[in-house]
Amino acid sequence: MIELLGRSPDARIQQEGTRIPTLDGSWGAERELGWVRWGDKLNGVPFVWSRQKKAFLTLDCVSAVDRTLTLTAWKPEAAPQDLPATIALNGIDLGEIPLTERPMEYRLEVPASLWRVGANQLAIEVSGTWAHDDIEVGFALAKVVYGEARLVRAQTDARRLNLAGGTAVSYVLEPLVPVRLVLMGKARGSCTLEVRIHSIDLETGLLLDVLQTQSVHLEGDSLQRTFDLPSTSQGRMCLELRLLGDPETRFEVTRLALFENSRIDRFPIIFISVDTLSARHLSLYGHERETSPQLERFATDAVVFENCLTNAPWTLPSYMSQMTGLYAYSHRLYPGKQAELWELWHLAKNRWTLAEFLRAAGYATAGFVDNDWITERFGLQQGFDHFDATAAFLPVDDPDGGVRHVLGQARHWLLNVGNDDPFFLFLHAFDVHGPYIADGDHYGAFSKDLDLSRTAPAGGDVAFGIIPTYVAHTFLHEGLEGPADIVPPRMPVEPFEAAYDEVIHMVDDELGHFFDHLRSRGFYDSSLIVVSADHGETMSDGPLLFGHGALEQDVLHVPLIIKLPNNTHAGTRIIDRVQLVDLYPTLLDLLGRTPPANLHGDSLVPVLRGEGGPARTLLCEGGLMRQAAFVQGRWKLVEKNLGRDSTHALLLSSTHQTREWAEEARSRLLKGGARKSLFAWLDNETLTADFFEERIRTGLTEQLHARLRSDSEYRELIRFLRRANDATVYELYDLEADPQCRGNLARLRPEKLLELKRGLLAEQKRRDVAQSYSQPPQAPPSLEATELQRLRALGYLGSE
Repeated sequence: MIELLGRSPDARIQQEGTRIPTLDGSWGAERELGWVRWGDKLNGVPFVWSRQKKAFLTLDCVSAVDRTLTLTAWKPEAAPQDLPATIALNGIDLGEIPLTERPMEYRLEVPASLWRVGANQLAIEVSGTWAHDDIEVGFALAKVVYGEARLVRAQTDARRLNLAGGTAVSYVLEPLVPVRLVLMGKARGSCTLEVRIHSIDLETGLLLDVLQTQSVHLEGDSLQRTFDLPSTSQGRMCLELRLLGDPETRFEVTRLALFENSRIDRFPIIFISVDTLSARHLSLYGHERETSPQLERFATDAVVFENCLTNAPWTLPSYMSQMTGLYAYSHRLYPGKQAELWELWHLAKNRWTLAEFLRAAGYATAGFVDNDWITERFGLQQGFDHFDATAAFLPVDDPDGGVRHVLGQARHWLLNVGNDDPFFLFLHAFDVHGPYIADGDHYGAFSKDLDLSRTAPAGGDVAFGIIPTYVAHTFLHEGLEGPADIVPPRMPVEPFEAAYDEVIHMVDDELGHFFDHLRSRGFYDSSLIVVSADHGETMSDGPLLFGHGALEQDVLHVPLIIKLPNNTHAGTRIIDRVQLVDLYPTLLDLLGRTPPANLHGDSLVPVLRGEGGPARTLLCEGGLMRQAAFVQGRWKLVEKNLGRDSTHALLLSSTHQTREWAEEARSRLLKGGARKSLFAWLDNETLTADFFEERIRTGLTEQLHARLRSDSEYRELIRFLRRANDATVYELYDLEADPQCRGNLARLRPEKLLELKRGLLAEQKRRDVAQSYSQPPQAPPSLEATELQRLRALGYLGSE
């Protein structure tokens, strides 16, 4: 049985009538993008600033009637007097209002023909953005009034749902066997309750045909009905309840449940993902240090995949891919365009996530995460009944934070879960990400007899050939080689590698305690438990030191351990190459649901059964520059373009950029028609000395980067480097003969290179199709100063 009143509806048609922002800068349960909280309340009412010159707000309506639209808005002090703001509804221009520095109410009469039943998009646009308290803003908005409130009130704890006249709710269902719907409730006043079942397009998420309709007229009556729901070929359908009546009518739903016509075993699913965990550094995968004894114990009950690759070399797109079964770049908002990193990614509402599938199949869903990138701000909460990101707000060195906080929250949530209740629990631990700070007995566990003579430049943004400042903080709290807030020019690298292993050992220990807790609660044996990562981490043996975002094997190769219910196939190790995007279709398959054809991953169930098949194709995209890795069988192709989508720090730090290279690039670009002004910086002795000589000697330190940026011709230097490096280059590796990808075979195996380039293009075309079906938000995500500060402290945003 599936009790639908125990979960929030997937969609509501209601009418707030008045929209006021909340104190966190959002607009309530339906978070609107493009706004930021900044300042005190206005007459006790919160207000927000737009982060762009154009911002959007959703106005939900239950009827299309003539309405008065009232806005309370004003301009920043730096903007022109009587700043004109254009107002549009659903793409139709309503006129302009003159914004002043004082909050003013503006009224517009909007005819019924411009309103829609359901969501209406209000757009407000000014001519630019202006500085206001260290941020760029367009205008301020405190309130929008457009009618009386007619609301849906859902109380999931009390399992009650109240509909007002004109309102509706819908639940997306994906039952695993044929079901009957039981509906009970009581009406107040004369009304009609409509029950509709729609089919759903699997790629777009749009409602298609009405498969079934039932209408019940009520005159203050109680209702008790049972409906056999139709079967659909894909299993997914939408249940809609709509109350037709005047605003005073009500219908209280007291029971809304699905009864299955045959028994089905829904095993608990626990998905544990450790951020930045490289398979190479787990003793379970052959690392010389004993970093993962608890995972080794766990693996005796599980299946270990020896060769699992991530689909993105950094956090946000990797989790989008894992949660949707689609390649990472399917979720990029503006393919090919330059923008702030946080503006490029948001999980579209029409994506059908793993959590949404499991909730629609009768699971209670909860997620506990420890990273600003995988929060509601970017849409990762979709499908979770309970989603908690409080761990992300705790300091990285908090002994009660990180994995301990996440697992503690999970234990508390499980207190309310019975042994027969199906649940999906997603747990994300951030501790392994730099800075690598272990505590207790784990601190220093692997730091004896290290070689301190091997050093590297230290103290810069994420770039080639230098230890990033945020990673250097692993040891700065000890005052290593100087004051605690100053990064020495060079630092030994082995202590960082040891510290990384120590943090892994600490997380492994906590996971062991959590597995013991699951055993004590009786969940362990019956559960399907996945342990994996979003990506790995480079160490000191490659061009990028102690980081990710590159397509190095240490970043791409992640652990994947799956314990099946009742420990089926326990102790098996599988050498087939698989990818994280395979997890979603695998879980669907294990629950008896055929994975949809639009998913990019493949079910691993045949592999678990030992069934052979053709070599899988694996795709990883994105990161520090425009780049992709394509793996087929034993071969790995890397395609990259340093001139596109790269940060300034990465562009400046590439070691191939010598004086001779620059002169050769100048000659080539001049022949291609480039203007001579592009090369003026080459005559700047100070700038060229810093770039060609000091950079090679010290690495791109923060001090050197600041000095380069202060030069008046810095922008010309960056423009030149982008143009000179704007070329797609290819690398080819034999993963069986060269697992760490040190020997590029692109020139020696041209026929294999061409074969893999064709394969890469085919997968990217599949990705483009999925991207075209995305329904992204009208405005990109925006971050507040505290969020930007946390991400910058973790090396994500740099100092540009």
